Amino acid sequence: NGIHNPQKPVAMFSLWNGTKSWLNKRPTNMRSDFNYLNKIVKQVLGTSTKAYILQRRMQEACRQLQYITLSVEGIAEELAYKSATYFVRAFGKAMGTTPLAYRGAKAKIPEK
Repeated sequence: NGIHNPQKPVAMFSLWNGTKSWLNKRPTNMRSDFNYLNKIVKQVLGTSTKAYILQRRMQEACRQLQYITLSVEGIAEELAYKSATYFVRAFGKAMGTTPLAYRGAKAKIPEK
């Protein structure tokens, strides 16, 4: 549908689910929340929040391309990309190949 769904990437932050210390220390305004989250991600994972989200999205894209017959458009939508074109560009930049070429080389989907 081309509409960005902000809820799907949020699910990637399950690392903090149930972490009472983060909930107790978190700032009260939205900007501070993002700054605090970025600081914690950098400390814990050694990378920026943006890089972590991209890495997780690409891992999931690779998994879906290997094991699921969902179309590239469907995968783009599942991973909350604004469009399939944007997903293909981001995948190419991160992985050095197109999603379909990756699927062709790595697919573990049984043929009918």
